[in-house]
Parts: sequence; C-alpha cells; structure tokens
Amino acid sequence: MAWPTESGSLGTITGRRRRRPPRRPAGRVFSAPVAPTACTYTLTRLGDVTQIDVTTWLAGVVYYCWYLDGILIDTTTSPRLWIQTAVGYQARLEVIASNDPDFDTESNAPAGWPSRRLIWWVRSVDSDVVSYRVEQDQDGGGWSTVATVAAVADQWEYQVLSDRLEDLAQYTWRVVPIDAAGNDGTPIAAGEEKIVRTPDAPNFAIAFDDGTTKVTFSAA
Repeated sequence: MAWPTESGSLGTITGRRRRRPPRRPAGRVFSAPVAPTACTYTLTRLGDVTQIDVTTWLAGVVYYCWYLDGILIDTTTSPRLWIQTAVGYQARLEVIASNDPDFDTESNAPAGWPSRRLIWWVRSVDSDVVSYRVEQDQDGGGWSTVATVAAVADQWEYQVLSDRLEDLAQYTWRVVPIDAAGNDGTPIAAGEEKIVRTPDAPNFAIAFDDGTTKVTFSAA
C-alpha cells in the first residue's frame, strides 16, 4: 500500500540577538510561502524559542518527521514543534508529513546542509561511573566540552549530536567517564576526521574542434 506523503522546508531559523523590545506584541508570526502540494508553516518567535506549526492536506493520523540540518530530531503526531536557538545561530528545519506509521525516516531524509556528527559510545564497565563528558578538538586547538551525559542504570549505549562543524576543519572526539568523586577515568577517542561539506568542483579541460564544431570535455 502506498501511503500519502508530503514534505516541505521552512528555510533558516535564526536565534535572535537580545535587543530592546519593540512596541508591538511579544510574538512575531511569519508565514513561509511554499508550493500548493507541500506543507505550509507558521512560525512564532519568542526570544530564543521558535514555535513551528505545520498545515497539511493529509487526513487521519499524520506522522511528522522533523529534520534539523538534515538530522532527524523528532517524530510526532502533533503538527507543532519548538526549537531553541542560541544568539546568532542559524539552522535549517525541514519536515516530512506522512500517513505511513512505518515511514522510513532514514532513506527519505533530506540532504544534510551543515555537517554534524552523531557521537555514540557504549557504557563503561566500571560500576562507579556517574556521568560521561564528551569533548571535541578542532584543528589541534585543545579539548572543549560538547556535553555532559548522566549515566543511567541498565542503559547500554549513549549518543550526542554535535553542533554545526566547520568545513575543511579537522575534528577529534573523545568520551571521558567520571566517577562519583569527580575523578576522570580513561577516555576513549574516535579517529581524527576532516569535514568536507562542500567538495571541490571537478577539474576538466575543454577543447573545441573548428572542423566538426564539437566541444570535447576531458579530465585535466
């Protein structure tokens, strides 16, 4: 059975800088024009929080798959989502609405825009570990904390989504277990990775033949 599905993009959400409030209502409402066959959106922005409401022509139970910069962040049956963005931060939010309860969110995901990485690890075997500190190194500049995750009894694996990564930068991530006394355990690290979000354009040569008036393309 083919389930009805539609999608759309509301474009870029930007975290606003804190300024003196203007003399108007606290919320600002924006509508993003999209094609008639796609979802339509209404945005209400209150400080650093943006509320997104989706309107779809689909009837019955609708499943909304929300993607932030190409990464699935939530699947809901509600057409409303809240996003909190830091000052000056921009993110692209896209949604796919479907009546299919088994909709494949991975194979149907939109192309990612800014690059991010999902940092995944398995729990420590030490029973006294109470939390994990996730750290990131960029271009050998030293370790900085990405997140601190509390250890949960009987939870086998953990994951953290990184912030937006810079193109052509070298990154390394590590996870440091921390015991109840605040002591660091032995960290586990992932191999260094260079982020290439925008590959170089292909390099080729062009030749024009006056006799045949043909243009030939070849690798340079």
